[in-house]
Amino acid sequence: MDEAGLIAQDLGLSLVGVLSRDEIGSLVQAADTGDISKDDLSSFHRADMVLRAADSAGTERYLAVTETARNLLAVLDGLAA
Repeated sequence: MDEAGLIAQDLGLSLVGVLSRDEIGSLVQAADTGDISKDDLSSFHRADMVLRAADSAGTERYLAVTETARNLLAVLDGLAA
């Protein structure tokens, strides 16, 4: 399993895919983003990686992952061991 899959798994999700910059732009343009803050939207543009993942009910989630978040997950995994 690659890094994206491990991140999704650590959050209790199943990886559907990793979005390209073009896909992120298209998703933001096509979606109703009125209830999402400008800061939250810009976090997807600044992210190192954006994951499309699904929860156990099959509901898709989008995760903006930064290098800081990856380091935090590594620390939390180390603490759990």
